[in-house]
Amino acid sequence: MPASRIERALAARVPEPIVAWHNGQSLESRYGRAAPAGGVTRVAAGAILRHQFNKARRPDAVTMPRFPVVAVSAGRVYWFAGPVPAGEPVAVLERAECGVIVSGNWWWRRLDLVAAGEPARSYTVLFNGLFGSRKRLANLLRALAGQGSMPPA
Repeated sequence: MPASRIERALAARVPEPIVAWHNGQSLESRYGRAAPAGGVTRVAAGAILRHQFNKARRPDAVTMPRFPVVAVSAGRVYWFAGPVPAGEPVAVLERAECGVIVSGNWWWRRLDLVAAGEPARSYTVLFNGLFGSRKRLANLLRALAGQGSMPPA
């Protein structure tokens, strides 16, 4: 998806300037019920991962969009259904009330935003580390950290 198209869509839907954004894949679409099993060698591994994911999922969990777009402004974090945001945000979080957890490896990076409140909510998205998205992800993590350096991985 062209970045300019996503930026135009975000500018039309977010009432404040966007500091950084990135599009990724939801954890549910990667490991959940709707995830494709793949080839013959991946069927068993996929079934085990789906079973573990569905077993750990809370009964009151809200399904996240398959390809979310995370946009960070000066005071908020916006989650849109992607790959190109076409409607209202799925969630809007206050940056000051979010805990940020970054994990992963060189191939996949995982971002968890834990929103304080009652009940506490966690928003998870996976980013592919290949194909030139490292710079956009570094900018997003810098914006979430609120400083000029990237948080530890």
